[in-house]
Amino acid sequence: MSEAAFIAGDWGTSRLRLYLCDPAGNVLARGAGEGASVPDCAGRFAAAIVGWDKAHGFLPAVLAGMVGSSIGWREVPYLKCPARPEAIAASALRFESQGRAIAILPGLSCRGKTGAPDVLRGEETQILGALEMGRPLLVMPRRAALGEHRNDHQLATARRFAELGSVSAAFDEAELHAKLDTLDRLAARNRIGRYAPGPFIAALRAFIAGEPVADGIPQ
Repeated sequence: MSEAAFIAGDWGTSRLRLYLCDPAGNVLARGAGEGASVPDCAGRFAAAIVGWDKAHGFLPAVLAGMVGSSIGWREVPYLKCPARPEAIAASALRFESQGRAIAILPGLSCRGKTGAPDVLRGEETQILGALEMGRPLLVMPRRAALGEHRNDHQLATARRFAELGSVSAAFDEAELHAKLDTLDRLAARNRIGRYAPGPFIAALRAFIAGEPVADGIPQ
């Protein structure tokens, strides 16, 4: 087995996912804990990795997600897009906790064509793992008319998911109850692979870096 080099953490509002990694970023072991909204992030993080500390010493940790928000461990300002990977790394908040080097990565922010702000911290990407395994996914978008959101972008996203056959969507309470009763039959029709297509990755890198994006990006 490769030697452990660092700990990576996906720390959302409700859950902490931990990965013990070798120098190349390969995952050697996994752990879990409570979300970033629960008080005492420092203490809970230390408790979650105590076994790894005994086996490997105090390895550095790189954390991302709501752990860097106003409700997390320490707030990290959003980084405006376009942002290159090296800029994201350079904008990390670095500090020590109980003798361990910690780096919390920033979220990314941008403004759409209408000028409205949008932000990303990472929890949304958890849907990819479920799609890879073909597990059933059911979403119910929040609606602006009910005062649940500032606009109806979630409606548009849910409709697009349904069109692609990736995620089932319920658009009202009655439809939600009906689909929950048949959840075991709602497995994604189109499972995804572990990695996105090469052209999509190249286009995403170009978009984040503020470079021209070619037409014909794969869905």
